[in-house]
Amino acid sequence: MEPSPSEQRVIDTAEELARTLGSDPHHTVASAAMDTSGRIHTAVNVYHFTGGPCAELVVLGLAAAARAGPLVTMAAAGDGGRGWFQVPRRRIRVRRS
Repeated sequence: MEPSPSEQRVIDTAEELARTLGSDPHHTVASAAMDTSGRIHTAVNVYHFTGGPCAELVVLGLAAAARAGPLVTMAAAGDGGRGWFQVPRRRIRVRRS
């Protein structure tokens, strides 16, 4: 199944950010998420010897800090031309109140 146009925008944004990461071993994955108003929020992972937060969790935090509406789609892309990959639903758990 091909991504929808809005999903493709998110994928393209994540890949564009991933291309800027260079060779820094602390930042190897970029993530982008679109909210219901069409705004795209971006972030990168932060490696730490204990593991560190993945790019997907960082973008969730940044979107929340920006007072984004509900997120409708998310994508992640690896550095070094690894391309995009689908965010596993089981990995991102968001508690709704």
